[in-house]
Amino acid sequence: MKRVSIYLKLRVLGAVETTEGNTIKSRIRQVAKRTFHDEEGLPHVFKRSTIQTWYSLHQKGGVEMLDNHPRKDKGKQRKVSPEAPGEAIEQVLPEFREDRYNKMMIYRRCIERGTLSRQLCSRTSFFRLVKEYDLLTPPTKTQNKRRPAFSKRHANEMWQLDTMYGPHIRIGGKVVPTKLIAFIDDASRVITHGEFFSLKKLNGQFRVRVEEEYNAAVHGTLQMKPVDRFALDLKRIRFLEPMDFSEELFFFEQERCVRKDNTFQVRNIRYEAPRDLAGRKIQVRFNRANLTRIVVFYKNERMGEATELDFYANDRASTKPLPTPEVDYNLT
Repeated sequence: MKRVSIYLKLRVLGAVETTEGNTIKSRIRQVAKRTFHDEEGLPHVFKRSTIQTWYSLHQKGGVEMLDNHPRKDKGKQRKVSPEAPGEAIEQVLPEFREDRYNKMMIYRRCIERGTLSRQLCSRTSFFRLVKEYDLLTPPTKTQNKRRPAFSKRHANEMWQLDTMYGPHIRIGGKVVPTKLIAFIDDASRVITHGEFFSLKKLNGQFRVRVEEEYNAAVHGTLQMKPVDRFALDLKRIRFLEPMDFSEELFFFEQERCVRKDNTFQVRNIRYEAPRDLAGRKIQVRFNRANLTRIVVFYKNERMGEATELDFYANDRASTKPLPTPEVDYNLT
């Protein structure tokens, strides 16, 4: 009998969460009457006891507990699943320039980085899986219907960013296209954020569509609502503890060399370093849309915030009185 994929199990559990009923048992009883289709379109009907087992395992340990149990021949050579090389390729591919690599180069890099082992996946198996599942072709350019299975297992493990043209608007008598920038969670397909910048009215319409239509509608690949799939991993979320510098985690970072006068430059503006860092390389972090705060780091340690250089203040005479010189009256 073919093993049930973890994706199909999650769809069944999602149905349990969203089905009406006062108790878990009553909801499981209703879900057991439904037919679910796997990634290849094959129909499945699951017993109440099976669904109850999956539900208990998920409540106990999350998605990992839904993984198929290891076989009795664990430790022996066995057929490698396509998920392993798929995830390994995903980790090393950004190191290569576009169209400047081949299968052998990718395989060697996976072994060097430790994302794959030769014991798990031989070169022959790697080449076969790459060809069979079209692993080196971007998902948007391949027609391989089995590729959607290579999504992340957990919500928030990876967000993907995409841009698209929106409706045309008139600005100063000229008709121009708008551009949408959006993030989508890879595992649940939830749109976590999207925005048309400076365009308040259009953003309001977009949010309504995302929250009331897209995220709350059954997804064709998942066969469940993105928000319901996302909710299955809520227990895995760890929230960042409140701190004074949380905002800085999202700042843009650049490297700068501090001059001999303890100043550096960002976007043609001179700043004074918060400490004596003359002649050293520093990292400056800032909000690219607002340069009112320039935070300085040196060797991964926060040095403080820089101040914009005031040439006139530095040129003014000091208001602090000069010390009175000592006079030696015992002159001969």
